[in-house]
Amino acid sequence: MSNKSFTLILIESVIIGLALIPFTYITGYIAKFITKKPTLPDVCSKWNEYYIMEVNLFLAGFLLHLAFVYSGLV
Repeated sequence: MSNKSFTLILIESVIIGLALIPFTYITGYIAKFITKKPTLPDVCSKWNEYYIMEVNLFLAGFLLHLAFVYSGLV
């Protein structure tokens, strides 16, 4: 277990969560050149209307950091 304060761990978690969003956009941009873009139905055009992907990425990074710290992996 880490000796860091809970506040510091929360700050780190927020930073990791936020950093994951542009990192994922960059890797997605690179992936566009490697793979073919699939043909999607029109209903897919509004899938990310409320930034669900970004919120999910933030939560994934935030919770993953907390899990690593409190499981002793980091």
